Formats: sequence, structure tokens, C-alpha cells
Amino acid sequence: MGLSLDYFYSLTPRQFINIQKGVYKTRESDFEKSLIQTKILSWWVYNTIPEKKGINKKSFPDFSDHFFGSEKKTPADDTISPQEFFKKIDAKK
Repeated sequence: MGLSLDYFYSLTPRQFINIQKGVYKTRESDFEKSLIQTKILSWWVYNTIPEKKGINKKSFPDFSDHFFGSEKKTPADDTISPQEFFKKIDAKK
């Protein structure tokens, strides 16, 4: 957590718990962001592999519908979704 000993011993238990909760939320948020980035990147790389004759790529409708069709959006999220971005790229091919 990066607290100095003097600061740690000057805290009340309630203050320490509040700091601990804040650090935990920050770490959890960072982990979720990195997990989402990894999912998008792996899905994107997998879908850029060209199909060979007689071999069909697996489709992951449960992943793409659940992940890209999620209703969870932030208020500042006025950019296009990754699914729309990939559809535009596919349309150009």
C-alpha cells in the first residue's frame, strides 16, 4: 500500500480500512480493464486469421454477443463500440 510507518501508526482503524478499500478498488479496476483489453485483443487476432478451404473458423456468438452487446457503458463513452468498428473493417474487405 506504500504507507510509511509513522503515517500507518497515526491512522485510526477506520481511516486505515478506508485507505485499504480505496487501494483494493483501484487494483480491481485496473485488473478488469486489463482483462477486457486482453479479451478484445485475442478476439480480434483470432478473427483476422484467414479461413482455409474446407476449414471453417469457430464462431463464438456467446462471447461476442455477451461482450460486445453489453449494456454496461460509461457516460463518457460516446465512441463507437468495438463491434461496430470491426463491422466497418469487414465491410471494406
